[in-house]
Amino acid sequence: MLNKMKIALAGSIAAAAMISSGAQAATETVGADAEIIPAVTLGTPSDIDFGTIASDATGGTAVVAASSGATTSCAALTCLGASNPGSIVITASSGQTVDVSFAVAGPVTLTSAASDTMSMTPSLSTSSFTSTGSDTLYVGGTLTVAANQAAGTYSGTFDVDVDYQ
Repeated sequence: MLNKMKIALAGSIAAAAMISSGAQAATETVGADAEIIPAVTLGTPSDIDFGTIASDATGGTAVVAASSGATTSCAALTCLGASNPGSIVITASSGQTVDVSFAVAGPVTLTSAASDTMSMTPSLSTSSFTSTGSDTLYVGGTLTVAANQAAGTYSGTFDVDVDYQ
């Protein structure tokens, strides 16, 4: 009987050792925070205006810089009249970094009413900036005018993506 008591006592001690003690448990409270900022919004864009370009037998490029007050640079072409970069007013949370890019990289096709085409490669004044709350993004481009380009008014569109970084 003494042996049975020793075995029972040893089993009780082993079982007690397997049970974790409440004195060793700990609990900590963790908080959760979130700051919500307004979505980026875009004002009505103004279009890039290359002005009036005279067609000739050699062709060339016309460049409107993506900056305020930019004018057209026409190396081998005759450019007449005023030109202006396009622009978009971007409203975003002040102090936040905003990224800007083209939805599709590469040239854009400008088409006339007679279905003649020209190629224009757009450019941006910046691809990233820290918002002041309301900022103006300028859009320029390089227009490729073919030799003896058909007369007409050419137009096309492209998308600019703007989002928080």
